[in-house]
Amino acid sequence: MNESELSMCLEWRGVQTPCESCGGTGCRSYGSTATWRGGIGGQAFTRDVCDVCWGSGERGVPWTDLRKVTKERSAWEADQCAKWLSALAGIRFESIKKYVPMIVLALHKESRRRKLPVGVDPFWYSRAVEAVAGALAALVDKP
Repeated sequence: MNESELSMCLEWRGVQTPCESCGGTGCRSYGSTATWRGGIGGQAFTRDVCDVCWGSGERGVPWTDLRKVTKERSAWEADQCAKWLSALAGIRFESIKKYVPMIVLALHKESRRRKLPVGVDPFWYSRAVEAVAGALAALVDKP
C-alpha cells in the first residue's frame, strides 16, 4: 500500500493521529498465535486487534481494553461457578473455602493412586481427577 492509499484509508476511518503500534489500522501482527491474550501460542504470526489503541487506530484515544474486559469476565465466571457449587452442595462457599486446598491435595494424591477398580483407565482417571482439583483450586484463587 503506498502513502496516498494509506492516507485515504486513515481518512476513511477518521484517524487524525495514527497509533504508533498499528499505524492507524486498528490491528497488527503478533509474533505468536497467543496475540495480546498471552498464554500458550503457536509459532505463527497472527493478525489481531492492536493492544495499544484497541482498534481505534487513533493515538491516545483507545477503544475498549479487551484485556481488561476479559479479566473482568473471568472473575465474574469464577464467582458464578462458586455460587453454582455452593447452591448444588447446599453450603456457603466462603465457609468451606479454607478447606478447599486440603481437598485439592487429597485429589492430587487420589490422581496418583495405583490400584483402581477393574475397567478404569488409569491415565484418563488421573486426568479427570487433576482437572477437578484444578477447577477447585481456581475457585479459591479467583481474582
